[in-house]
Amino acid sequence: MLNGSRYSTFILRGESNENLRGQYNFDANTPDLLSQCMFMTGEKGRMCWNEKTFLNPDDVSSENFKLICDLLYRLITEGLERGGNNRLQKMKDFELRNQDFCNAFREVKNIIYLYKKLSVRDRRKVNIYYLSIAHTINSYRYKKVSSFVSVTTDFKTANQFAQDVIIYGWVPQNIIYRNTLSIFSSIEYVITDNKSSIKQLGLPYCAMPVYPDQKEISLRCGLLPHFIIGFKIDKKFYVNPAIFVTMNKMEEMNSFRTLCSFRKKHDSWRITCGSN
Repeated sequence: MLNGSRYSTFILRGESNENLRGQYNFDANTPDLLSQCMFMTGEKGRMCWNEKTFLNPDDVSSENFKLICDLLYRLITEGLERGGNNRLQKMKDFELRNQDFCNAFREVKNIIYLYKKLSVRDRRKVNIYYLSIAHTINSYRYKKVSSFVSVTTDFKTANQFAQDVIIYGWVPQNIIYRNTLSIFSSIEYVITDNKSSIKQLGLPYCAMPVYPDQKEISLRCGLLPHFIIGFKIDKKFYVNPAIFVTMNKMEEMNSFRTLCSFRKKHDSWRITCGSN
């Protein structure tokens, strides 16, 4: 159903046993129990399972936006001052490629002035975009309260971060349908190197992300179970059992035409109804 679809993108996430135990109390050593948890609850951002506070992107007040800008400036500054050699070099490269963006947060009055002129929907879009950048900078302090989960479209990158498990999933693409942008409210994400919408709004944007080779996508709140295909441990793949319902329907079809019609109907349903 997903292979070759114009409306879906495959994603992957490398995970460690330490992180998995923090969420589920199970890890790659107990795959059956891990699968029960993951396919029921999904992979959550840290803010979903701890009591620490975080900045809310749904708050479109100028006061909250200033806090987001201050956080971003602080993380950029700290990233240029501390960390391992590789991280320091990545942040220096980031600053060099994005000098206008980094300098803009030294004095945020101009940014806030532009922000106030935006619609509520665009303000929220900017909040999510800036917080996703804060997430990709990957400050240890912010990581503890980030509302995002990082995934990638690149298998090599996922394999690099996969200490113990690789999660396979998908995200729906925002597409134009009957001259209207289809919004899938059940999952929100930011493609790290996609700055076009923020650029159009006239606000500071990143010309290139901190880790451009990682092809990162930041999922807000986490990867919901109905967007998880399965996960791999070593050479074994554990499939989300919900997938078998659709697979069984496809098995019953005795012609290519019927299969194509089924796929077309399924995609049309997703466009008009989202993924709910």
